[in-house]
Amino acid sequence: KWVRKPRVNWNTSSYKCYIYKNIAFRLKFPKTYNHTANDGKTYPMMIFWHGVGERSPITDNEYQLLHGGDFFRKSVDNGTYDGFIIFMQNVNGYFSPVYYDAMKEIIDYMIANNKLDPFRVTCNGLSGGGASVWDMFFNDPKYIAGGIPMSSTGSSLAQASVIDKIKFTPYWNFQGGLD
Repeated sequence: KWVRKPRVNWNTSSYKCYIYKNIAFRLKFPKTYNHTANDGKTYPMMIFWHGVGERSPITDNEYQLLHGGDFFRKSVDNGTYDGFIIFMQNVNGYFSPVYYDAMKEIIDYMIANNKLDPFRVTCNGLSGGGASVWDMFFNDPKYIAGGIPMSSTGSSLAQASVIDKIKFTPYWNFQGGLD
């Protein structure tokens, strides 16, 4: 059962709650999504990995929406972004290959069943979640079309082997002066 601790000041109900392999996540469907329409339409997906400060117990499947959740909700609702938004919830703060493998399985399921475009899956993340943007890509780069890591850069990213792996994948790296 869910235990809701209202820690955001907006209505999160348009994000559907799920648990897969003991991992809680929230998923928002595209505004024009029609599962039964045989229209050939596919949709992009933004995966958002929250930071260490937004970790919560599995029973609290909301706090991961604190940073970015309302922005993405409004973008889908007003038609600016007609795609899926998914926020995984981590109880420890740092994501691991278990989460990336589950995310890949969710992506595969959604490609087969929910009109997800496999060539338009983008990762975004903040701080520890920004590191997860890199980790998800390095774990299996064929799943990620681009990345937007925030406050998660490191000197290891400048290595030639890393550059060779990512040089054809669009990334927009953000780093704040206080992080």
